[in-house]
Amino acid sequence: MQDEGFILHKWRWNISDNNLIGSIPKEFGSMRALRNLSLSENLLSGPIPEELGNLASLVELSLYSNNLNGTLPQEIGNSAALRNMYLSSNQFAGEIPPTLVKLQNLKELVLRNNNITAKIPDISELTKLEALIFTKWIC
Repeated sequence: MQDEGFILHKWRWNISDNNLIGSIPKEFGSMRALRNLSLSENLLSGPIPEELGNLASLVELSLYSNNLNGTLPQEIGNSAALRNMYLSSNQFAGEIPPTLVKLQNLKELVLRNNNITAKIPDISELTKLEALIFTKWIC
């Protein structure tokens, strides 16, 4: 079904730019067929639910331009199919989880305009990585 700003399928949810408030529901983690989750340009807050790590078929995670905070969950490394992760312009802080290096299909990781305070983990095993974008990095 498609309707002004919403694209909802069992495998693709695009709910960007809709002034959504609150936190990301952990129930998204039970949508095993989900391949694309886009909640960008909303007013979401709180951390990324660790349950999103249950999404083994997730190819793209787009959460940029919200008010999300906390650290990136370790469990995100379980999303083996993940190719693109757009997390810029939020309030993420702390370390990048070392489990990130398990994402062997990762092509793009965009974390600019956050408050990440740790070193980048060894990403030499991420042979498909084409873009790694960090700015406003606090070391």
